[in-house]
Amino acid sequence: MVCFGCGNTLKPNATIPAPPGDLVIVSKMAREWSYQGRLYRKSSNVYFHCNVPCVQRKQPNFDGRSCFVNLDIESLLTYVHRQFIRNNLGI
Repeated sequence: MVCFGCGNTLKPNATIPAPPGDLVIVSKMAREWSYQGRLYRKSSNVYFHCNVPCVQRKQPNFDGRSCFVNLDIESLLTYVHRQFIRNNLGI
């Protein structure tokens, strides 16, 4: 998978990065693409690096404080993850 914002891979060298680089932001968005001269549009999950600049490339008004961590995931977060989220997203 690639970041929908910057287009770079989310798993460099086909491996999950060490924490906190293993965090991603998931957002449901309408995606548009063209195929054989026809425009298609579909709502689906897209993935971003867990940083504001990547998300703001596609959602200019993005504010990290609008994010939430799913309760199933929250219990898996380490101290490093929590600090990163607090410092980079403000939550």
